[in-house]
Amino acid sequence: MIATSLSLARTTSLDCWRSRRRKPRLYDYVRDGNFGQRTLADLIEEFTDVRTATVSFFRHLDAESGLRRGVANKNEISARALAYIIAGHELHHRRVLKEKYLL
Repeated sequence: MIATSLSLARTTSLDCWRSRRRKPRLYDYVRDGNFGQRTLADLIEEFTDVRTATVSFFRHLDAESGLRRGVANKNEISARALAYIIAGHELHHRRVLKEKYLL
């Protein structure tokens, strides 16, 4: 029952996240996300919550599941590779903040 609830929460949240945007492309998600209407504290809180959930999800991904392949951005990719992309994306933005804004 707990596993079903977790799976439903993740998939339904993703469906909601996609549907609240007008178009299903990444840059449209950012443009249509109304982020400018939110406080920095609110965005940081959501980032922390999402990051914690993402780390938890991948922490419990077994080796076999990590090798399974699916499609992302019209390209075949493994679940494990997606974990590295997520981590690398955050590191990229941290580097940009540090280099451009000395944060």
